[in-house]
Amino acid sequence: MKKHVIIVAGGKGLRMGGDIPKQFLPIGGKPVLMRTIEAFYSYDPSIHIILVLPLAQQAYWKHLCETYHFVLSHDIADGGETRFHSVKNGLALVGGEGLVGVHDGVRPFVSRQVIARCYDTARQRHAVIPVIDVVETVRHLTGVGSETVPRNNYKLVQTPQVFDVQLLKGMTVRFDYYVSNTDNLLVDFDLSGSTGFNTFKENLGEVQNRGFDATINWRVYENTKNDAYVTLFGSVSSNKNEIKKISDALSKSNDEQIDDEGNPLSTKPYTRFEEGQSTSAIWAVRSLGIDPASGEEMFIDRNGYRTYVWNVNDQVVCGEANPKFQGNFGFNAEWRGLAVNCSFAYKAGGEYYNQTLVDRVENVDVQWNVDRRVFTGTWKEPGDRTFFKRVESTPTQTYPTSRFVEKSNELSLSSLNVSYDFKRLNVKRYVERLKIAFYMTDVFRVSTVKAERGLEYPFARTCSFSLQATF
Repeated sequence: MKKHVIIVAGGKGLRMGGDIPKQFLPIGGKPVLMRTIEAFYSYDPSIHIILVLPLAQQAYWKHLCETYHFVLSHDIADGGETRFHSVKNGLALVGGEGLVGVHDGVRPFVSRQVIARCYDTARQRHAVIPVIDVVETVRHLTGVGSETVPRNNYKLVQTPQVFDVQLLKGMTVRFDYYVSNTDNLLVDFDLSGSTGFNTFKENLGEVQNRGFDATINWRVYENTKNDAYVTLFGSVSSNKNEIKKISDALSKSNDEQIDDEGNPLSTKPYTRFEEGQSTSAIWAVRSLGIDPASGEEMFIDRNGYRTYVWNVNDQVVCGEANPKFQGNFGFNAEWRGLAVNCSFAYKAGGEYYNQTLVDRVENVDVQWNVDRRVFTGTWKEPGDRTFFKRVESTPTQTYPTSRFVEKSNELSLSSLNVSYDFKRLNVKRYVERLKIAFYMTDVFRVSTVKAERGLEYPFARTCSFSLQATF
């Protein structure tokens, strides 16, 4: 079983005098903290050591390690405002299952026997706290005086305090909010193959990203007798980007997306770079739908007037491709060797420009095989109320319009893993270990955007079986 230890060292040395933090004071020609780490390394050289230090002390610690040629492997976590936050930061570096101890960095004289007993007992009891007897006289203040209390009723708590990793984590919640400003952001632009280069770099300018990430992990049930547990997990994140400043060259590139007649070079919405807008904004002309009288599409120009003429200058932001929220959730469960791991993924609050409908229904040449909706869903005579405009005998073009901007909300069962470990059965006479497993990805998907051939994202469902045998 994997062993970890979180050594918390955040003292300022005030009780010991001087300005040097107490964990750095020398004992026997070596800093206290190094002696503490050596104590756990002496117990088990393979133990994962996590040192929690205030950020302001980490550079000094690195200097001490170089000075004293201290090379014992250890990870460093940032100290928090309180001991609770420091332990939490250290626990974030503990992965998987196993045992984790929490120890004070200024207690270097803990014996190898005590460490071993704590970890050995925690393997069976899942939680161990070492204590010692109270030898001093203890008095209880009553308000009007004091009274002596029986020392046998009290114990002094020591370290290391050792726990099963999952028990200590129990429920972990993490929330991060960020504001990131990027200057001189470089992006790739496509070039004609005749130039000898595929892309060139252009300075975008300044972009600000704001958002948050939140995760939760909660073990709701555990039964050691049956090797059973249930753990729930989930996450949610949100990110919004905004262009604060663009270069003159990039501003000019917006105009280069238009031909001499004022029409876009492509019927797909193209990326426009505008200060104050997102890099993933969907630009299109606002639509009022199809006129039942004529079968032509009605638009709203920038001044708010109705028009039948699509104009590139009337394009506004009609959607945001980046979802407002996305994340995952699921559970891990095990009972008597049978394990089930299930993970769902979701995204919500974004938009999607359905170019597939444009290409398959309206931007078609009726002389060739076409989608049946060309004949069943388009406008044909006055009075028809349809979603699709009339289709001419000669190919016409439908340029970016809000009519094809759809809400994009999605839920999928991204992975499912079912396995059985024969560890509780008497199979060791034949094999050391035997385990079978079934794994499947993209089990199902539901979306507000209708899945049909031609959409950009493929649905690649996979499944596999495995048999693991150790002789």
